[in-house]
Amino acid sequence: MDIIATYLAKEFLKRKLIKEDALEWCIYGIGKRLSTLITGVLLIVSGSYHFGFLQAISFAIGFVTLRKYTNGYHAETYIHCLVLSLFLQSISMVLVKFLNADFFIVIWIVSDFVILKIAPVNNSRIHLVQSEIFVLQKRLYYVLAIVNLICIVLISLPVTKELFSVLKGLTAALALDALTLVIFALKGIYSRIFYGNQHEKSDEKISQKYD
Repeated sequence: MDIIATYLAKEFLKRKLIKEDALEWCIYGIGKRLSTLITGVLLIVSGSYHFGFLQAISFAIGFVTLRKYTNGYHAETYIHCLVLSLFLQSISMVLVKFLNADFFIVIWIVSDFVILKIAPVNNSRIHLVQSEIFVLQKRLYYVLAIVNLICIVLISLPVTKELFSVLKGLTAALALDALTLVIFALKGIYSRIFYGNQHEKSDEKISQKYD
């Protein structure tokens, strides 16, 4: 993925579509979009096979959208990230499959609390500046409110197989996004315990109040 992103960014630079000082950011941006696209498609394909198309696509859209604003845990390589995403997708979707719909509300509340408490996160791979984090946090509030509103509307409507599949997909997406944030936080705690201050600047939690 990095090879493709680097090649494309250098082509943009060669054609003077970007400036040289924007090369690193362009490589990151292209790589992130490519990985998001490929991961999203594979999540839909894999999820459709095991859980049905509606549940898979609602999960993929919900998770990718939330992930865009929360960030969460990032694996060292794309392959590691992809395998982990597919594995955790299966875990979260199996979980909601066997839960009573009444328990979904508990999942929403816990997931919302975790997301609002931890997200958005920043590290050396994302390297957001403070102003970008502030904008990201404001947008996250709106996105989270919309996802929760859709869930509330779906659970309030007469139960149909199609609507319930969408509800399960969005609930699994909320749960998994919160889980990736917990993994990120635990990784940060582990780094501080075993490596001291070495990782504090490169892998830190951003969750603070703004005036």
